[in-house]
Amino acid sequence: MNQEEKEKNIKVLNLILALVKYLELDRKLGRKVVEAQWPDKKELERTEKLLDKRLNFDVPGIPLAFPLRRLMAKTKLHKDKLIKVLDNLKANGVITAMDITELQKPKMVDFDARLLIDINKEKLIQYKNDLLKDRIIDKEKEILYLNQVGDLFKKPREKYCYPMNKAKKRHKIIHYFAENKIYNYYSTNQIALDLETEKNALRKEIGKLNSIIKAKLHLGKDNILNGRIGSGYMINSKYKIILKKE
Repeated sequence: MNQEEKEKNIKVLNLILALVKYLELDRKLGRKVVEAQWPDKKELERTEKLLDKRLNFDVPGIPLAFPLRRLMAKTKLHKDKLIKVLDNLKANGVITAMDITELQKPKMVDFDARLLIDINKEKLIQYKNDLLKDRIIDKEKEILYLNQVGDLFKKPREKYCYPMNKAKKRHKIIHYFAENKIYNYYSTNQIALDLETEKNALRKEIGKLNSIIKAKLHLGKDNILNGRIGSGYMINSKYKIILKKE
């Protein structure tokens, strides 16, 4: 998940969490489905204080009915992007059940259409905190960019750029790590298999890449790709490579 997608998820999570906190009282009073009202900040803070003093929330699933048009307006997400965010939240256990029939229809969303979802509050908070932690970690990294024509660069681009041939192995190697984005080791066997190359050839290319990129992008002594015997290779945790569409 890239940074833009994380921010979209955080935006939706914030809305859901605000509603959950505000509407817990209604849920405790026995309403089966609560309607989203989007309270103002001061009203939400007062309600939160009341809830913290008087209630212990112990219901694992909270059914919510979102007015779809307002949800799309608040998040500024087209319905296809909203579906992607909701699918991701469900995959991570934040949403335990949902009906996105209205969102999937090719026509415009009806004015009165509702999105019905069940929320797991504990996992919602945990997942939001994980995304916020990732955001902090990302801010501490040095950002590098890889564009569609094969240029690896940092800003200012005119000073720090390594132009690669898009069809060559070096570009494919950097693109492989930038696309996967996970900061752990990939086995040499797996990388070689995925890139359809020999392990020895892969090791040589990574060695050359590290030397050239350090020189072209002025990275000092730090390699862009770190290797460990028995583990494989990973992106140096000091760097974040963003795939840039140009």
